[in-house]
Amino acid sequence: MRLSFPKQLFLLLFLCVQGVSFAQQDTNYYRKYTNRLCVSIYQSIARTYNFDIAQLMDHTVKKDSSRINYNADANLVTGLEFTYDKFSVSFGYRSTPPKTRSLTGNTAHSNYAVAIGGNKFFFHGSFMKYIGFYDLNTAKNDTSYRAGEPYYQNPGMSTTAYRLKYLRFSNSDRFSYKSGYAGNYRQLKSCAGWVVVSNLYYQKMHTDSSFIPDQLLSSYGTYADWNGLNVFGLSAGGGGSGNLVIGKRFFFNLTFVMGFESQWRTYGHLSGETGKRNYISISGDARAAFGFNSKNFFLTISSMNDFSFYNSGQVEVKSRFLSGYFTLGYRFKMKNPKIYQKFQETKVYKML
Repeated sequence: MRLSFPKQLFLLLFLCVQGVSFAQQDTNYYRKYTNRLCVSIYQSIARTYNFDIAQLMDHTVKKDSSRINYNADANLVTGLEFTYDKFSVSFGYRSTPPKTRSLTGNTAHSNYAVAIGGNKFFFHGSFMKYIGFYDLNTAKNDTSYRAGEPYYQNPGMSTTAYRLKYLRFSNSDRFSYKSGYAGNYRQLKSCAGWVVVSNLYYQKMHTDSSFIPDQLLSSYGTYADWNGLNVFGLSAGGGGSGNLVIGKRFFFNLTFVMGFESQWRTYGHLSGETGKRNYISISGDARAAFGFNSKNFFLTISSMNDFSFYNSGQVEVKSRFLSGYFTLGYRFKMKNPKIYQKFQETKVYKML
């Protein structure tokens, strides 16, 4: 029996969740802090949502001269993260506009995230919203543009993304991915492992006018009044992750995963016309982190690059989320509440 691609993705995710590893933690390689409340404050060094749009209909026009490179910058976002045992929640609560906002305009931003799971596997749910984009490619698209002038801005353009990510790691008895990105683990010796990943997400792009600037309308044909793109995506893939540890405290992590993605898209136009299509594409996630991780105190500098492709026969769209973080955290001793101790004895907890 031949399975369709969506069914294959669901089957792969089911097998990932059902898989069980009986290996025990090797405490010579990493430590887990189950009775500590890990509190950290982070400052994003650079946070950008990017949509690169190019038309494929008019072959007499070079792609680069009709390419739109929309960016939304929220460079200085301050947030908090709380981690206890197998649960984590984080949120950005303040955003400082970039110094270049006279050229790029203002971007409104919000984000929340929650993670559930242990060292072997975990689920990560997130919500992000950006309002206000500018075209970094204005100089090539507009012949009247002069250096130092404001970029073309689309203040009504927004993107909203809901994402549920599942990650599962091999060699979980010795390797801890979370030691580089969460406060409740600490890698003591260098180690690496394979990663299986799956994503379920919904992303909505919308603008009150059109995604296409006035000077490029003639190049985009039937997409001149394009003002909406909704994507429901499901992906599965794999990759690798490794920690290099020096002196049991200093570490460097590098992670890269890539997979195939089934996308159900809805294209919207100002005329009211809509088009529904299904595509198979690729997506990926690249991350890196280095820092200092001691018994109670940890400091991390990390970067994240999520990318997806929404190409069709008429236009191609590359979606990228780029972010860098500086994180300071501390592990506070905490006695497990009795109600949590009872929860730890349940089958649900032991499955996580």
